[in-house]
Amino acid sequence: MFKQKQLLIFHINYWKQRAKSKHLYSMDIISNYFHRVATGRRSRKIVKTFTTRNGVQITSEEEIRAQIKAEMEDRFLHSSINLNKLKSQLDLISNQVSIEDNKDLIRGVLNMEIKNAIFDMGSEKSPGLDGMPAGFYQKYWNVIGPTVIKDVKDFFRSGKILKQVNHTFITLIQKIDNTSSLNHFRPISLCTTIY
Repeated sequence: MFKQKQLLIFHINYWKQRAKSKHLYSMDIISNYFHRVATGRRSRKIVKTFTTRNGVQITSEEEIRAQIKAEMEDRFLHSSINLNKLKSQLDLISNQVSIEDNKDLIRGVLNMEIKNAIFDMGSEKSPGLDGMPAGFYQKYWNVIGPTVIKDVKDFFRSGKILKQVNHTFITLIQKIDNTSSLNHFRPISLCTTIY
């Protein structure tokens, strides 16, 4: 009976996180509710047609994927930044740091700052590549907190971080429903909680 209860709680939490909803109704319909919300959100997010920069509409899933990939590569791999102009702008900024600011910048990170950073995160936000939402770290802080603090302090001391922690996904988030061009998306990085 205990295992069934655990599975039910896992099932409810899974669909609650997928639905990105904070509304709770009676336990009898909660799982169905979250499933409907998540399914509805997913169907509104499907890109059915896509308009290229040249105004051509494409409907094939493979062609849409290839076009989005090509346009993103064009935007982010081929820089249009005028480095001379950027350098002249940066030269106008004073590069002096006050003694007080310097003390804050070079001091070690405090244990409470690390804990606060974890506890300031939404506990049920989407997990990163490791599958662990911030709620996991918050709930088991008394067990894993010392290790997290040690690892974070090691990073600030050495400047090196585990490769597995530093991995991110870059994905496109729709700004509006029923998107049809790349301007309807914004790129975001999905990081692990610990990062």
